Amino acid sequence: YPKLPSKEQGCTNIKLILLGAPKTGKTAIIRRLQDKPFREEYIPSDTFDVIHLIWETSLKQKVLLEIWDVAGDQINSSSLSHLPLIGNEADGVIFVLDSSSTSSLLALDEWNHFISPF
Repeated sequence: YPKLPSKEQGCTNIKLILLGAPKTGKTAIIRRLQDKPFREEYIPSDTFDVIHLIWETSLKQKVLLEIWDVAGDQINSSSLSHLPLIGNEADGVIFVLDSSSTSSLLALDEWNHFISPF
């Protein structure tokens, strides 16, 4: 892994969470941000995955994006004990949905309910 810049090095850290129903493209978004190719085959995420991306703004300021890709089926899990870990100190949530799927839209209300305390 590359050495990640820190706040002490003048880096802005931003923690984002991707939430949504299964098969809405959360991991595909992550793969695109990492310049990885699109996968035609659907491979469900286990629980969650964390990636770190370093971006540089037009003002040459480094931004460390910590992006949490949460498995869509976790909302139906009997154990959501990892949500405090995921939600703690998050700067933002990106809800991902499939515009052709009513169930993925309805799942956003459930995800919002579980993540809003954090």
